[in-house]
Amino acid sequence: MPPDFIGHLTPNVSRDRLVYAADSVGDRIHVTTKQGEFRDDFVLVPVTGGGGSAGGVA
Repeated sequence: MPPDFIGHLTPNVSRDRLVYAADSVGDRIHVTTKQGEFRDDFVLVPVTGGGGSAGGVA
């Protein structure tokens, strides 16, 4: 996984008050608290040919 975000980010705050940020080209979802504390990072589809698999979070 790249150390920095490589696509545009689409953030969303959920009911559990965590911030889920979709890194479109990085094919991942990055999860933090509202204060910026890292919680999790997970890959959706690792090889998409450049289109990205994380278009948004709802």
